[in-house]
Amino acid sequence: MQKLVVNCSIHFKTTIVSLLLGLGVFLTFTDWLYGADRSKRLNETEVPVVRISFGEGIPGDLNLETVGWKILDVKGAGIASGIGNSIYEYAFETPGEYKILFMTEQEESHDGQLACNHLHYPEEILVMVSSLRMKYILDELKLTREIISNANSNDIDILVPLEIQSYANVPLRIDLLDVHSHGIGTGIVAIPEGRSIVVGSGTYLLKYNLEGKASQRDAILMFDFIDNNGKVQCYTHMNPVK
Repeated sequence: MQKLVVNCSIHFKTTIVSLLLGLGVFLTFTDWLYGADRSKRLNETEVPVVRISFGEGIPGDLNLETVGWKILDVKGAGIASGIGNSIYEYAFETPGEYKILFMTEQEESHDGQLACNHLHYPEEILVMVSSLRMKYILDELKLTREIISNANSNDIDILVPLEIQSYANVPLRIDLLDVHSHGIGTGIVAIPEGRSIVVGSGTYLLKYNLEGKASQRDAILMFDFIDNNGKVQCYTHMNPVK
């Protein structure tokens, strides 16, 4: 009887080890499969994305003197091409999605077209052109009272005009973002009174309610207003904290 118990125990341990090994293989395969899928997703999102409004060009962040470029619309049709930094002079007049391909001008492919060579430049850029242009008129911004150190700012409002240009003057709904302050000892955030508004072409007076405190007296505060394309317009309040 004792011998039988030992054999059963050995068999049980062997079974457990086999199950653990099998589970390890399964987990390894799952990790590999997830990793491959994750890598695929990452590769699919590697194309840089530039967000602008209609009538604007892309920002001039790269020196493209010896690089050819070609702009494709959403259907893949070529709509413009050129060489070098002239790409920064091109204005995207129509809202939509575009792709810019970059190629060296020295190399040609077998069909005589510019061949791709992307050692120093991205292969392509995805350009998202919005049908809305937003501009905060910061030189007309007003605070309903000055900010006092270590005092709650909840009773202070920011009033600022927002200029809107809508493509074909079509009304659109926009979501206004919180405006964060920067400066020594500040924890103030400006909250839009209307989080979501419908706008067409025109100028709108926006109201933001302040929250939080500024602890440093004589500090100069800055406020970051963010438009629909994620671009920041920074306002510097020249009246120091009292």
